[in-house]
Formats: sequence, structure tokens, C-alpha cells
Amino acid sequence: MASASRPPVTFHVLNTATGIPAEGMLVEISSNTSRGDIEPFTWQKFGECVTNADGRGSGLLPSSMKEIPVGIYLMKFHSKEYFSRTNTTTFYPYVSCLSFFTISFHC
Repeated sequence: MASASRPPVTFHVLNTATGIPAEGMLVEISSNTSRGDIEPFTWQKFGECVTNADGRGSGLLPSSMKEIPVGIYLMKFHSKEYFSRTNTTTFYPYVSCLSFFTISFHC
């Protein structure tokens, strides 16, 4: 169970080309709204935040969310916009991370 002082979903984004935190990157979280765990999935975005100076994200989940149910979730990291601001060419417009939460979290 997550404590009141620590959000249930945390992450840290580093720019591996420079070795520094990726400040100002938009990150979204979506839930699978299709039935079952077999692709193709249908996604519904329900939260987003921007990484801080340390490359960490908080506030990804809406404050009204009291529980993260068991399910399949997608985190989307908007790398193109981040690299555009740093005048760096990138091959990936975004990076996705698919997660299976097998336990529920109470916020």
C-alpha cells in the first residue's frame, strides 16, 4: 500500500546521451479499456504530469483516484518534444512502457 507521502506510481527519466535528468518531459498514463489481456488493446488516458528538474514525475494520477485496480497500463513518455527543446535529433517520437499491475494500490 502506498503511503500518503509517496505516490503509488513513481518514475525517473534520464537522458542517457548526456547523463542528466530529463527535465520537462510530458508523461501520460492510460488504462486498458478492452476486455482481457490479449492485444489489440484500447487505451483511455487518465493522468499526466511533467518531469521536474531531477527527471522525476509526481502527480501522474488524478487526486480523485483512490485506488489503482488490477489491470494493464501504458505509460507514454513524450521524447520528441523533450529532445526538440534540447536541439537534439531523435528517432523516437515517444517511448511507451506497458505495465501489468497484478495487485491493486490504495491511494
